[in-house]
Amino acid sequence: MFRSPRSFFGITELGNVANFLKPGACHQHQELLASYLSLDTPHLAKDINALATARKASQVVLVRTPLHSSTVIKIILPLQPQLPKPPVAGLYAVRQSHDNEDFIGGRVLHPQWIDESLPRLWKSVCTRLHGDLCGSISDKSLPTVRPTWLVDVQEMRLVPAPQDCSYVALSYVWGSQNTLEANQSNIKWLQKKGSLSSQQTAIQVATTVRDAMGIVKLLDERYLWVDTLCIIQDDASHKHMEMSKMSDIYANATVAIMAVQGEHANSGLRGFRGVSEPRNLWQSVHCLQGTIVTMHPVTSVHHELGTDSPIWQTRGWTYQENLFARRRLIFDGDSIRWECSTCVMSEHIESSQYIKPLGFGVPDGQALFRRSIPDLYQLQRVLRDYNTRSFTYPEDALNAFAGMAFSLSPALSGCFISGLPAAFFGIALLWQPSERITRRTAKGQGSNHCLPSWSWAGWMGRVDFDCASASDFIRNGFLNGAGSGHRKHLIEPSLYWRHHETPESEGVPIQASILECRAAWLDGKTELSDGWSVHPVSEIPNVEHEPPRLRPWPDSFFKHKDHPGHCFWYPIPLLRQEDRSPGILAPYISCKTRRATLFLEMSDTVYRELPLLDSKKDWAGRMRIHNNREMQSENYPSLQAIELVEVAKGFSQRPLYPETTEEISVHPQYPNSVQGYEYYNVMWIEWTDGVAYRKGLGEVVSDVWVRERGEEFTLMLG
Repeated sequence: MFRSPRSFFGITELGNVANFLKPGACHQHQELLASYLSLDTPHLAKDINALATARKASQVVLVRTPLHSSTVIKIILPLQPQLPKPPVAGLYAVRQSHDNEDFIGGRVLHPQWIDESLPRLWKSVCTRLHGDLCGSISDKSLPTVRPTWLVDVQEMRLVPAPQDCSYVALSYVWGSQNTLEANQSNIKWLQKKGSLSSQQTAIQVATTVRDAMGIVKLLDERYLWVDTLCIIQDDASHKHMEMSKMSDIYANATVAIMAVQGEHANSGLRGFRGVSEPRNLWQSVHCLQGTIVTMHPVTSVHHELGTDSPIWQTRGWTYQENLFARRRLIFDGDSIRWECSTCVMSEHIESSQYIKPLGFGVPDGQALFRRSIPDLYQLQRVLRDYNTRSFTYPEDALNAFAGMAFSLSPALSGCFISGLPAAFFGIALLWQPSERITRRTAKGQGSNHCLPSWSWAGWMGRVDFDCASASDFIRNGFLNGAGSGHRKHLIEPSLYWRHHETPESEGVPIQASILECRAAWLDGKTELSDGWSVHPVSEIPNVEHEPPRLRPWPDSFFKHKDHPGHCFWYPIPLLRQEDRSPGILAPYISCKTRRATLFLEMSDTVYRELPLLDSKKDWAGRMRIHNNREMQSENYPSLQAIELVEVAKGFSQRPLYPETTEEISVHPQYPNSVQGYEYYNVMWIEWTDGVAYRKGLGEVVSDVWVRERGEEFTLMLG
């Protein structure tokens, strides 16, 4: 099994744990099992008996799959929730002279020190062999944006970033550590030669940052970018500008050092003699029938050296750093590895061109940055991971998204307003939670925080957009968000929104450019800009996606010279990468709309979607609440009056409820019609000091809403 081809998949059963204790059992296998279970061999019998009794282990197996460079050893346990999770270890056979070229052998490692030549070797291999395959996103699509400041590790000081210089970026968990930061009072002093190596400063520099400076030298590089020193932390305008460039900073870095294993800024990058503290690597070496095998604990998911559920992987700031970096030097599992678009090279195994990264190709979400046809679905994919991540200060949710918003703006036809793309604003505002979400609240002092309840950024958890409605300009051609040809919903955003810095400010109109193009097409007032042409439907009679309006059926469609493989129902703005624009942080939005008071019917089991009743207590629609935990309070009556405001109008070509669902409490008066229906999108709000805050989003059938709603008023949402 150890020397099987890379394409091999197989499972070998070594037998029950008790079999290893029988007289005459293989001593080599006993030692292997003891190491796997971290047991002391002389006490093997006693320890394994205790383990077998406590865990009731049924089998010890070896598993080999094409996805992993190791053969995995693990214990199969009965499905009993009270049993602890068994360990998983990877076995790596050391290469012998007769092995095939594609054989990937293990390495016997020093428990404390890493071979200091490896990072430079890996960088050289990637640069020499991979070429443009591992080029940054910025190489192909983003204008070159440079950091303002860099750390010069030769002169140990802060310097203005030299033009077109190569640099290394650091990604780590800052945590709540009290470490040296650049600020307006010390920025001049930090530019003095040797300022970062002086005895006074060296003590204050975070351990991870100090270690990274030494590793930059091992990479044969001179400059390091790290947020604490290269962003002036108390200069608000400079800080906002640098945060909007974060995606470019990591995309343009020659290498990004990822401190995945570290829990905070002082965890360090252990294992380089003369640079950092020694590591504590666990590795055992065994001889099995003449084959030398190394064993390491591995993660339960990817079965490679690493940390299960590292803090680094849960933090919001590190998301875009990993997304944009083209070459990553990763510190994890008391070991290092190299990841780029083309291969993975790990310290514990021999370098090989045959090892490909998991999810080979463009990482999830990066495709969005290379698109010029707007696709809200790609943004949804990014947010489904990003918005589940945590922040030391929750109010940083939009700050950490600023770099992504800046780079995404051309791909979504304009800037973002507090995380929502302005071009689709009326539709993007209709986001819904796909799981239980919780309200983010600011920790820091001051009132200038931007966590609006109307944006996904004001909540923590996965959210979904109505991507099909946002893609209704597509007639022919693939677009993820467009879905299948039959549109389930037709949304008509009819409100005009403004964004505000304060509730008292006049506000600025939000230019929903794609929705404006849609409205012009519906009114027969489409104007063609450069690159667009109109064609009769007879030219391409096959229609892959229904139009935004079914009657009358359109007699023409549009094409753009830059996208010959797509046909459009109406022309839209298609921006280039040089048209990028920074996002706008707006705590408030306003519009003129109407409101009504309906009733939310509670149930014994509180679902995320609950029935809405009208003033006569008849069924009127549904409401998806955002935080159902607070609804379980005894303070809530079984029938609660709630205030709703109108935010859009739509038509559904399917019943109000799916045929089967576990989350929706179907009301006895629910009309069981299979016909389509008109409805209004309504937002549940509560008021604080004259400002409304979002609590849920739902639908009310059109005739009920028109009957129940009041006069038009100005809504201010915070």
